[in-house]
Amino acid sequence: MNRFLLYYHELDTHASPSQLGGPAERGLVVDADRFEQHLDAITASNRKVVSIDDALTTPTPEVDQVVITFDDGFASDYHLAMPRLVKRGMTATSYVIAGKIGVDPNYMNVDQIREMHASGMTIGSHTMSHPWLTLVDSRQVRLELLDSKHLLEDYLGVSIDHFCLPGGHYNERIIDVALEVGYRSIASCEIGPLREEDGKLLPRFEVRRDLSPDALVDTFRESTWTRLRRLEARKAKLRHLLGLRAYSALRSFAHRYVSLVR
Repeated sequence: MNRFLLYYHELDTHASPSQLGGPAERGLVVDADRFEQHLDAITASNRKVVSIDDALTTPTPEVDQVVITFDDGFASDYHLAMPRLVKRGMTATSYVIAGKIGVDPNYMNVDQIREMHASGMTIGSHTMSHPWLTLVDSRQVRLELLDSKHLLEDYLGVSIDHFCLPGGHYNERIIDVALEVGYRSIASCEIGPLREEDGKLLPRFEVRRDLSPDALVDTFRESTWTRLRRLEARKAKLRHLLGLRAYSALRSFAHRYVSLVR
């Protein structure tokens, strides 16, 4: 059986739409009703939503496992995602930008993060300030990874074992530092199911606003994730050719005119 990690960013509702900016950002925001449909479709497909720790420690799962993750630590993790997960007896991991806690009202505060943890959700680090780590020096990389870990551990009184790469960008230096400071897993934007050979670097599938429940379930088919992996490889070549900043600007421009779902 396979293990799959999905990653969302923010949820919203028709009555309370996201405050995120342009088309590229809004495409990352999933309607809360659609999120519920995704959860029910996973269950209906005979797959099980499990915690990140269960996925990393269960040697041979009896059914496909799905790990739900959220990047950034938006307040919607608490207000919209957690109630829907708890109602279904499910869990998720929130990778939190530690420097946003209690500072920006669009993100969770300390009490909300503590309640998330108490309700069975896993809290992970997404750095202190969300820089693209490949563009900063080694000293800042270490500070971003270590300070965020320590701050979240102070807030929750537990070890913070899981880390998520901002933008999915990394190199060997960043992986080495993450393992050095004590993270047990590193969430990426690589494509595919979780395999033993991935080691500490976890592949994940991005979930965008317009993704239907059927298309989400289709993600778990080998023909689909193989196609997505080939597409990601082509994007990686273009990113290498243009450079990260130019590639990101081009991607944001493209999102003004086309919604890239799968």
